[in-house]
Amino acid sequence: MKPLDLAHLDQIPELTLISASSRQAAKNGGGSSRDHWFVDRSQIRVMDGFNVRIKNQSYAQYVRWLADQMKQVGFRVDKSLSCYAAKDAEGRPILYVTDGHTRLDAYDLATSEGCDLGQIPVALGQELQNQNIEDLTVGLVTTNSGRELTALEKAAVYKRLINFRWTEASIAERLGVTSQHVQNMLILASAPPQIRQMVANEEVSASMAIETIRTHGVEAVARLTAALEGARQAGQSKATKKHLVDPSHRAAKRQAPALLATIKHVQSDPGFPSLSQETQATLIRLLETIENATKRARPATSSGSGEEDVSPGAAQGQGQGNLDLP
Repeated sequence: MKPLDLAHLDQIPELTLISASSRQAAKNGGGSSRDHWFVDRSQIRVMDGFNVRIKNQSYAQYVRWLADQMKQVGFRVDKSLSCYAAKDAEGRPILYVTDGHTRLDAYDLATSEGCDLGQIPVALGQELQNQNIEDLTVGLVTTNSGRELTALEKAAVYKRLINFRWTEASIAERLGVTSQHVQNMLILASAPPQIRQMVANEEVSASMAIETIRTHGVEAVARLTAALEGARQAGQSKATKKHLVDPSHRAAKRQAPALLATIKHVQSDPGFPSLSQETQATLIRLLETIENATKRARPATSSGSGEEDVSPGAAQGQGQGNLDLP
Protein backbone atom coordinates (compact mmCIF):
# COMPACT_ATOMS: atom_id res chain seq x y z
CA MET A 1 0.00 0.00 0.00
CA LYS A 2 1.45 3.33 -1.04
CA PRO A 3 1.39 6.15 1.56
CA LEU A 4 -0.01 9.57 0.76
CA ASP A 5 2.41 11.44 -1.50
CA LEU A 6 2.83 14.88 0.08
CA ALA A 7 4.37 16.18 -3.13
CA HIS A 8 1.24 15.25 -5.09
CA LEU A 9 -1.74 15.72 -2.81
CA ASP A 10 -4.09 15.87 -5.78
CA GLN A 11 -3.28 12.35 -6.95
CA ILE A 12 -6.23 10.30 -8.15
CA PRO A 13 -6.10 6.53 -7.58
CA GLU A 14 -5.12 4.78 -10.79
CA LEU A 15 -7.89 2.26 -10.57
CA THR A 16 -11.05 1.54 -12.53
CA LEU A 17 -13.76 0.33 -10.20
CA ILE A 18 -16.08 -2.30 -11.63
CA SER A 19 -18.93 -3.03 -9.27
CA ALA A 20 -19.60 -6.62 -8.32
CA SER A 21 -22.11 -8.45 -6.16
CA SER A 22 -21.31 -7.55 -2.56
CA ARG A 23 -22.73 -10.86 -1.35
CA GLN A 24 -20.64 -12.82 -3.84
CA ALA A 25 -17.51 -10.83 -2.97
CA ALA A 26 -18.02 -11.53 0.72
CA LYS A 27 -18.61 -15.24 0.14
CA ASN A 28 -15.55 -15.37 -2.10
CA GLY A 29 -13.56 -14.01 0.84
CA GLY A 30 -14.69 -16.86 3.07
CA GLY A 31 -17.29 -14.60 4.63
CA SER A 32 -20.17 -15.61 6.85
CA SER A 33 -23.12 -13.37 7.61
CA ARG A 34 -24.86 -12.46 10.84
CA ASP A 35 -25.50 -8.72 11.27
CA HIS A 36 -22.27 -8.15 9.34
CA TRP A 37 -20.17 -10.16 6.98
CA PHE A 38 -17.05 -11.66 8.52
CA VAL A 39 -14.27 -11.89 5.95
CA ASP A 40 -10.72 -13.26 5.83
CA ARG A 41 -8.04 -10.54 5.93
CA SER A 42 -6.44 -11.90 2.77
CA GLN A 43 -9.52 -10.97 0.75
CA ILE A 44 -9.58 -7.29 1.77
CA ARG A 45 -7.64 -4.98 -0.52
CA VAL A 46 -6.45 -1.39 -0.15
CA MET A 47 -6.59 0.95 -3.15
CA ASP A 48 -3.17 2.47 -3.78
CA GLY A 49 -3.28 6.22 -3.37
CA PHE A 50 -6.88 6.36 -2.10
CA ASN A 51 -6.41 6.74 1.65
CA VAL A 52 -5.39 10.28 2.66
CA ARG A 53 -4.11 9.43 6.13
CA ILE A 54 -0.64 10.86 6.79
CA LYS A 55 1.40 8.23 8.55
CA ASN A 56 3.39 10.40 10.91
CA GLN A 57 4.38 9.81 14.51
CA SER A 58 0.95 10.57 15.97
CA TYR A 59 -0.65 8.17 13.48
CA ALA A 60 1.77 5.42 14.48
CA GLN A 61 1.02 6.05 18.16
CA TYR A 62 -2.73 5.86 17.52
CA VAL A 63 -2.39 2.61 15.54
CA ARG A 64 -0.26 1.22 18.38
CA TRP A 65 -2.97 2.08 20.91
CA LEU A 66 -5.73 0.68 18.70
CA ALA A 67 -3.83 -2.57 18.13
CA ASP A 68 -3.41 -2.99 21.89
CA GLN A 69 -7.17 -2.47 22.32
CA MET A 70 -7.87 -5.13 19.71
CA LYS A 71 -5.60 -7.55 21.54
CA GLN A 72 -7.83 -7.13 24.59
CA VAL A 73 -11.34 -7.00 23.12
CA GLY A 74 -10.94 -8.09 19.50
CA PHE A 75 -12.09 -6.25 16.39
CA ARG A 76 -15.27 -4.48 17.51
CA VAL A 77 -18.24 -5.35 15.31
CA ASP A 78 -19.72 -1.87 15.76
CA LYS A 79 -16.50 -0.52 14.20
CA SER A 80 -16.63 -2.72 11.11
CA LEU A 81 -14.90 -1.84 7.86
CA SER A 82 -16.89 -0.42 4.98
CA CYS A 83 -15.95 -2.10 1.74
CA TYR A 84 -16.71 -1.71 -1.94
CA ALA A 85 -17.24 -4.96 -3.81
CA ALA A 86 -15.36 -4.88 -7.11
CA LYS A 87 -13.74 -7.23 -9.60
CA ASP A 88 -10.05 -7.78 -10.13
CA ALA A 89 -8.31 -8.04 -13.51
CA GLU A 90 -9.42 -11.66 -13.83
CA GLY A 91 -13.03 -10.80 -13.02
CA ARG A 92 -12.97 -12.32 -9.54
CA PRO A 93 -14.95 -10.56 -6.78
CA ILE A 94 -12.78 -8.65 -4.29
CA LEU A 95 -13.35 -6.15 -1.49
CA TYR A 96 -11.75 -2.70 -1.31
CA VAL A 97 -11.81 -0.97 2.07
CA THR A 98 -13.34 2.52 1.82
CA ASP A 99 -13.67 3.37 5.53
CA GLY A 100 -11.51 1.86 8.26
CA HIS A 101 -7.97 2.02 6.88
CA THR A 102 -6.56 2.85 10.32
CA ARG A 103 -8.40 -0.04 11.95
CA LEU A 104 -7.05 -2.33 9.26
CA ASP A 105 -3.50 -1.13 9.99
CA ALA A 106 -4.10 -1.80 13.70
CA TYR A 107 -5.41 -5.29 12.88
CA ASP A 108 -2.30 -6.00 10.81
CA LEU A 109 -0.02 -4.76 13.61
CA ALA A 110 -1.75 -6.88 16.24
CA THR A 111 -1.68 -10.03 14.10
CA SER A 112 1.97 -9.44 13.18
CA GLU A 113 2.69 -9.65 16.90
CA GLY A 114 1.02 -13.03 17.22
CA CYS A 115 -2.54 -12.08 18.13
CA ASP A 116 -5.19 -14.18 16.35
CA LEU A 117 -8.07 -11.79 15.66
CA GLY A 118 -9.83 -14.04 13.20
CA GLN A 119 -12.08 -12.71 10.46
CA ILE A 120 -12.85 -9.01 10.08
CA PRO A 121 -16.39 -7.58 10.34
CA VAL A 122 -17.31 -5.86 7.09
CA ALA A 123 -20.31 -3.70 6.22
CA LEU A 124 -21.59 -4.03 2.65
CA GLY A 125 -24.59 -2.51 0.96
CA GLN A 126 -26.15 -1.53 -2.32
CA GLU A 127 -25.90 2.16 -1.44
CA LEU A 128 -22.12 1.92 -1.41
CA GLN A 129 -22.12 -0.13 -4.59
CA ASN A 130 -23.93 2.66 -6.42
CA GLN A 131 -21.09 5.10 -5.73
CA ASN A 132 -18.24 6.07 -8.04
CA ILE A 133 -14.68 7.08 -7.14
CA GLU A 134 -15.75 10.70 -6.58
CA ASP A 135 -18.45 9.65 -4.11
CA LEU A 136 -15.98 7.40 -2.32
CA THR A 137 -13.51 10.30 -2.11
CA VAL A 138 -16.16 12.54 -0.53
CA GLY A 139 -16.87 9.70 1.88
CA LEU A 140 -13.33 9.94 3.25
CA VAL A 141 -14.65 13.06 5.01
CA THR A 142 -18.40 12.57 5.34
CA THR A 143 -18.62 8.89 6.31
CA ASN A 144 -15.39 8.63 8.27
CA SER A 145 -16.27 6.64 11.39
CA GLY A 146 -12.83 6.76 12.96
CA ARG A 147 -10.45 9.50 14.01
CA GLU A 148 -11.16 12.88 12.42
CA LEU A 149 -9.06 13.78 9.40
CA THR A 150 -6.44 16.45 9.99
CA ALA A 151 -6.51 19.71 8.03
CA LEU A 152 -3.80 18.49 5.65
CA GLU A 153 -5.66 15.23 5.06
CA LYS A 154 -8.85 17.14 4.29
CA ALA A 155 -6.84 19.41 2.00
CA ALA A 156 -5.81 16.32 0.04
CA VAL A 157 -9.47 15.35 -0.39
CA TYR A 158 -10.49 18.85 -1.52
CA LYS A 159 -7.60 19.08 -3.98
CA ARG A 160 -8.52 15.69 -5.40
CA LEU A 161 -12.12 16.86 -5.90
CA ILE A 162 -10.84 19.93 -7.76
CA ASN A 163 -9.04 17.53 -10.10
CA PHE A 164 -12.38 15.80 -10.60
CA ARG A 165 -13.57 19.19 -11.99
CA TRP A 166 -15.56 20.11 -8.90
CA THR A 167 -15.91 23.82 -8.08
CA GLU A 168 -15.14 25.33 -4.70
CA ALA A 169 -18.85 26.04 -4.29
CA SER A 170 -19.85 22.44 -5.01
CA ILE A 171 -17.26 21.14 -2.54
CA ALA A 172 -18.55 23.49 0.15
CA GLU A 173 -22.15 22.46 -0.47
CA ARG A 174 -21.50 18.72 -0.59
CA LEU A 175 -19.33 18.69 2.53
CA GLY A 176 -21.35 21.22 4.49
CA VAL A 177 -18.54 23.72 5.02
CA THR A 178 -17.98 27.36 4.12
CA SER A 179 -16.38 28.58 0.92
CA GLN A 180 -13.67 30.27 2.99
CA HIS A 181 -12.82 26.94 4.59
CA VAL A 182 -12.50 25.31 1.17
CA GLN A 183 -10.24 28.11 -0.05
CA ASN A 184 -7.99 27.72 2.98
CA MET A 185 -7.72 23.98 2.51
CA LEU A 186 -6.79 24.47 -1.15
CA ILE A 187 -4.10 26.99 -0.13
CA LEU A 188 -2.69 24.33 2.19
CA ALA A 189 -2.90 21.63 -0.49
CA SER A 190 -1.02 23.87 -2.94
CA ALA A 191 1.60 25.02 -0.42
CA PRO A 192 5.28 24.39 -1.23
CA PRO A 193 6.36 20.83 -0.35
CA GLN A 194 8.54 22.09 2.51
CA ILE A 195 5.52 23.65 4.21
CA ARG A 196 3.31 20.61 3.67
CA GLN A 197 6.05 18.47 5.22
CA MET A 198 6.26 20.77 8.26
CA VAL A 199 2.49 20.48 8.75
CA ALA A 200 2.58 16.71 8.22
CA ASN A 201 5.37 16.40 10.81
CA GLU A 202 3.31 18.54 13.21
CA GLU A 203 6.13 21.08 13.36
CA VAL A 204 3.84 23.91 12.21
CA SER A 205 0.07 24.13 12.56
CA ALA A 206 -2.11 24.25 9.47
CA SER A 207 -3.58 27.59 10.53
CA MET A 208 -0.14 29.16 10.95
CA ALA A 209 1.00 27.79 7.59
CA ILE A 210 -2.06 29.17 5.78
CA GLU A 211 -1.84 32.58 7.44
CA THR A 212 1.88 32.86 6.66
CA ILE A 213 1.29 31.95 3.01
CA ARG A 214 -1.52 34.51 2.75
CA THR A 215 0.62 37.22 4.33
CA HIS A 216 4.08 36.56 2.92
CA GLY A 217 3.55 34.57 -0.27
CA VAL A 218 6.82 33.24 -1.67
CA GLU A 219 8.66 34.19 1.54
CA ALA A 220 6.49 31.82 3.59
CA VAL A 221 8.95 28.92 3.36
CA ALA A 222 11.85 30.99 4.66
CA ARG A 223 9.78 32.53 7.45
CA LEU A 224 8.36 29.21 8.65
CA THR A 225 11.77 27.56 8.41
CA ALA A 226 13.25 30.34 10.55
CA ALA A 227 10.37 30.01 13.02
CA LEU A 228 10.97 26.28 13.35
CA GLU A 229 14.69 26.88 13.85
CA GLY A 230 13.89 29.37 16.59
CA ALA A 231 11.55 26.90 18.27
CA ARG A 232 14.19 24.19 18.24
CA GLN A 233 16.77 26.54 19.72
CA ALA A 234 14.28 27.14 22.53
CA GLY A 235 13.96 23.40 23.08
CA GLN A 236 10.57 23.05 21.41
CA SER A 237 9.57 20.76 18.56
CA LYS A 238 6.77 22.91 17.15
CA ALA A 239 6.89 26.50 15.91
CA THR A 240 4.14 28.90 16.93
CA LYS A 241 3.38 32.53 16.17
CA LYS A 242 5.76 33.70 18.89
CA HIS A 243 8.59 32.18 16.85
CA LEU A 244 7.46 33.85 13.64
CA VAL A 245 9.69 36.92 13.80
CA ASP A 246 10.70 39.22 10.95
CA PRO A 247 14.28 38.24 9.94
CA SER A 248 15.36 41.88 10.22
CA HIS A 249 14.20 41.88 13.85
CA ARG A 250 16.30 38.80 14.55
CA ALA A 251 19.34 40.51 13.02
CA ALA A 252 18.75 43.65 15.08
CA LYS A 253 18.40 41.58 18.24
CA ARG A 254 21.71 39.85 17.58
CA GLN A 255 23.48 43.19 17.02
CA ALA A 256 21.89 44.95 20.01
CA PRO A 257 24.64 44.13 22.57
CA ALA A 258 27.40 45.39 20.27
CA LEU A 259 25.41 48.52 19.42
CA LEU A 260 24.75 49.19 23.11
CA ALA A 261 28.44 48.87 23.94
CA THR A 262 29.38 51.19 21.08
CA ILE A 263 26.99 53.93 22.18
CA LYS A 264 28.19 53.70 25.79
CA HIS A 265 31.75 53.98 24.54
CA VAL A 266 30.86 57.11 22.57
CA GLN A 267 29.05 58.58 25.59
CA SER A 268 32.11 58.06 27.80
CA ASP A 269 34.47 59.57 25.25
CA PRO A 270 36.00 62.91 26.35
CA GLY A 271 34.82 64.44 23.11
CA PHE A 272 31.15 63.61 23.76
CA PRO A 273 30.34 66.98 25.40
CA SER A 274 31.64 68.75 22.30
CA LEU A 275 28.87 67.23 20.20
CA SER A 276 25.81 69.33 19.55
CA GLN A 277 23.01 69.12 22.11
CA GLU A 278 20.73 67.59 19.49
CA THR A 279 23.24 64.83 18.66
CA GLN A 280 23.86 64.10 22.33
CA ALA A 281 20.12 63.87 23.00
CA THR A 282 19.64 61.52 20.05
CA LEU A 283 22.40 59.18 21.22
CA ILE A 284 21.08 59.19 24.79
CA ARG A 285 17.55 58.35 23.60
CA LEU A 286 18.94 55.54 21.45
CA LEU A 287 20.93 54.22 24.41
CA GLU A 288 17.83 54.23 26.64
CA THR A 289 15.73 52.51 23.95
CA ILE A 290 18.23 49.68 23.52
CA GLU A 291 18.68 49.25 27.28
CA ASN A 292 14.91 49.08 27.85
CA ALA A 293 14.44 46.61 25.01
CA THR A 294 17.21 44.43 26.41
CA LYS A 295 15.59 44.44 29.86
CA ARG A 296 12.21 43.45 28.39
CA ALA A 297 13.68 40.55 26.40
CA ARG A 298 13.28 37.45 28.51
CA PRO A 299 13.32 33.76 27.51
CA ALA A 300 9.80 32.36 27.15
CA THR A 301 8.86 30.38 30.28
CA SER A 302 5.42 29.27 29.22
CA SER A 303 5.08 25.63 28.26
CA GLY A 304 2.09 26.39 26.07
CA SER A 305 2.23 26.60 22.32
CA GLY A 306 1.26 30.25 22.14
CA GLU A 307 -1.53 29.56 19.68
CA GLU A 308 -4.53 27.35 19.38
CA ASP A 309 -3.93 24.72 16.76
CA VAL A 310 -6.39 23.67 14.09
CA SER A 311 -9.26 21.84 15.72
CA PRO A 312 -10.38 19.07 13.36
CA GLY A 313 -14.11 18.59 13.21
CA ALA A 314 -15.29 22.10 14.13
CA ALA A 315 -18.84 22.89 13.07
CA GLN A 316 -19.61 24.82 9.93
CA GLY A 317 -18.87 28.50 10.28
CA GLN A 318 -16.41 28.02 13.11
CA GLY A 319 -12.73 28.51 12.53
CA GLN A 320 -9.39 29.57 13.86
CA GLY A 321 -9.65 33.34 13.85
CA ASN A 322 -10.59 34.34 10.34
CA LEU A 323 -9.15 31.19 8.79
CA ASP A 324 -12.31 29.05 9.17
CA LEU A 325 -10.39 25.81 9.46
CA PRO A 326 -12.07 22.51 10.35
